[in-house]
Amino acid sequence: MVRKPARLRLVPPDAASRQAVKALGYPPIGEPELIGLAPEDARHHVHLPGPTGTGKTTLLLNLALADARAGRGLAVFDPKGDLIRDLLARLPASVARRLVLIDPDEQQAPPALNLFDLADDPEAVADQLVGVMAKVWAQYWGPRTDDLARHAVLTLAHVPGATLADLPVLLADPVYRRRVVAGVRRKLGPVGAAGLVAFWAWYDSLSPAQASVQIGPLLSKLRAVLSRRFAAQLFGAGASTFRLSDILNGGILLVRLPPSLGDDTVRLVGSLLLAALLHTAGQRADLDEQDRLDASLILDEAHTFLHLPVGVDDALAQARALRLGLVLAHQHLGQLSGRMAEAIDANARNKVFFSLPPKDARDLAHHMAPYFEPEDLMRRDAYGIVCRLVIDGRDAEPFTLATRPAPPAWPGRADVLRAAARARGLSMADRDAIANARRIGPDRTPAPTQPTQRTPPENPTDPTSGQPADPTRPAGNTLSDPTGPFDPTKADTDGPADRFAPAPMPRQRGNRNPSRPVKGH
Repeated sequence: MVRKPARLRLVPPDAASRQAVKALGYPPIGEPELIGLAPEDARHHVHLPGPTGTGKTTLLLNLALADARAGRGLAVFDPKGDLIRDLLARLPASVARRLVLIDPDEQQAPPALNLFDLADDPEAVADQLVGVMAKVWAQYWGPRTDDLARHAVLTLAHVPGATLADLPVLLADPVYRRRVVAGVRRKLGPVGAAGLVAFWAWYDSLSPAQASVQIGPLLSKLRAVLSRRFAAQLFGAGASTFRLSDILNGGILLVRLPPSLGDDTVRLVGSLLLAALLHTAGQRADLDEQDRLDASLILDEAHTFLHLPVGVDDALAQARALRLGLVLAHQHLGQLSGRMAEAIDANARNKVFFSLPPKDARDLAHHMAPYFEPEDLMRRDAYGIVCRLVIDGRDAEPFTLATRPAPPAWPGRADVLRAAARARGLSMADRDAIANARRIGPDRTPAPTQPTQRTPPENPTDPTSGQPADPTRPAGNTLSDPTGPFDPTKADTDGPADRFAPAPMPRQRGNRNPSRPVKGH
């Protein structure tokens, strides 16, 4: 019996915790009471520039913890590696059953996502995958490469169980290619398959030298990425171990893509995952607005991942309507392309600026005028921010805050959560079983497969203590932990609830308290 993608244990949609405010920091003057951003205002996205060492990563950490504790959907993309590690050490233990961890350090049971399963329409799959590859490898991409990639992906999208890892094989192996095309012809019929059959007939008529010229740029780039164990395990398993819709509805997806993977792998894997999340969010358009649950997508070094099949401006506008709020963090404006910078400037209405370099301060000062001048944006203390937030759908006057330090790490927490996340992964034995099931049949077309069903023991034990497992807690969690048994009606928290309040508005050079309530109403 096969197993479908694991379902996550989510906080109920009507839980009061889902409306909890995201804390940003304290006003510089007056009572030390927190100022935060309400979930409905966070839908307007957050632009968060700040050079290294200003406190940007700590604020991202605290924003992610706020969403996780509230039970909202959360995805965090980290191209440096430290943010995810810090999060794992501080997340509540009770999030274990809704956590998916994509991390090259995970080798026992890494998760898998078959990008060909994201849509029933093969043309939509082709648009997604080819659109991302064209943006990631724009300098090597031309009309011929686009034509080749589109027909190859569209062909595999008609093959049950096919994966991104099959794309180089389709291009380079004539035996595999002929039998796949024959299977597609039988599936679609002579008329439905006519375009694909004609394309591959032309391709097969090329001499080896001509074919090498056609496929060289695409094949070399794909092989460089898919030759890495991490990428092949994530996108080449022939099965998906989790649903992106569950992430948006209250799950937690942590994507750790350290520089050691290589620039191409980080950009392609991250952009494919981001495009897949946005495509899945697009399916919320069929829901009534009140049924779309708030979710957050935090992108550190956002420019690394914004290689999307649609324009960034369109993506941000659509995400807002679908209640998916993005936090777009980066170091300086020079990292953004012209169109990307314009899209973020116009669509990310919540502005949170750390101390900025001179050019960025001048370019962004209009957002804070007339209350702050460029010099004010350049001379912030470490962990100090200048904000202009959306409150009740309206742009508020700007003000300053001191952000909070990171909470202390829980000893052993990261190991507990990593172990729990393996329930949404595939062991090597499962991967071997899938590979065996995908052996080429009489028509040389891979069969649809999913991971084999694991049968839980009748009396499971906690792997850490050896004692009978508590079904209300994630396996292995024997830490002294104030969260208590998992209660899906309450916020996930390891400490007292944040206390929010507005503050008065004294006026000082370079500092300004909020002039109206910002605490989430």
